[in-house]
Amino acid sequence: MRCSFLLAILLVLTASPSWAAVAFVNGGNQGGATNSMVGDNVVSATMVVNTGTNLCAVALVAYSSVVAQPTITMTWDGVSMPAITGTDAFDVTSLRGTQAFQLPNPATGSKTLALSGSDAGGSYGAALMVYSGADQTNCSSNGTKANGVDDGAGNFSLTVTSVAGDMTTTVTTTTFDSQTTNKTLRTYRGALPLGTDDAAGAATVTHTWNDGSINRRYAIGGFSIKAAVASSPRHRAIQQ
Repeated sequence: MRCSFLLAILLVLTASPSWAAVAFVNGGNQGGATNSMVGDNVVSATMVVNTGTNLCAVALVAYSSVVAQPTITMTWDGVSMPAITGTDAFDVTSLRGTQAFQLPNPATGSKTLALSGSDAGGSYGAALMVYSGADQTNCSSNGTKANGVDDGAGNFSLTVTSVAGDMTTTVTTTTFDSQTTNKTLRTYRGALPLGTDDAAGAATVTHTWNDGSINRRYAIGGFSIKAAVASSPRHRAIQQ
């Protein structure tokens, strides 16, 4: 009996983490959408969350005419939306500011977005944005904010730290978007004012706005929407 070596190559499927890119689903008031509202310190409206995989709903709030920085709460379909840390910009000179809220796995369909602000004399606005492919534990990260006066030509900006596959978003107390980066304008409400935009994630993403004026004060908050981790098969060869 002749001895021989048997070489077996076993293809083993192993789980390897991967990230699907976050994508815009619906929201804001661009393109005929109606997911925005303005009103007093207690305001609500029926809005829509379309269906998708690994959804994250974010409520982007701007306010003005307050006497001090307010405490704001948001709910979607009666469920509390936690505030996104670091997005609570406030300009004490102009008494205007921003804040953002998140809700992974939101109820879909036509539901009620409700806002309550502690300053009864203020004017408030909110836009509901919906994204797919988002982390379902905590769908936001890297909250950041700024306030001040524009550069004299109407421009001001905020840089958000992120990664490829995520989505960066800002909310501001102005309504003119200069489109100087790869942003998409999502909300434009001139009465408040309220503006929101988003852009694909990268190591850093600078969102530049133009307020259509000179030496106007602003407040802006922003954050990154985190991509969900998925499992994808990978072949591993084992030699015996």
